[in-house]
Amino acid sequence: MNGSKLLTFLISNYFLTFLIIGLVVGFISLLNKPKPLAINAVAEALFSYYMLFTIGINNLVNFVFHVFFGDMAAKFIGWEQSPFQAEVALQESLHTRRAYHFDSLR
Repeated sequence: MNGSKLLTFLISNYFLTFLIIGLVVGFISLLNKPKPLAINAVAEALFSYYMLFTIGINNLVNFVFHVFFGDMAAKFIGWEQSPFQAEVALQESLHTRRAYHFDSLR
């Protein structure tokens, strides 16, 4: 797989990309924790970064696409452009807010 195909794959599958980024950042954050690691510290780090990247940033990207690039988003998922795009965008923004709120509780 050459560079342009890999980049196209990562962008078109951004949910998977953010999942991998969240796991990598979670494991990197564990390097700074005191050893030996307790299972709850590992679970908290991985879950927190999962929420931040996979839920928070992913839904932020969805919000931006549904609000500002509605025609392209509708075409990409096989919908007709409609007011439902705004409803989906609002829901995505609420999920983003929840994920960032959860991350701030740590």
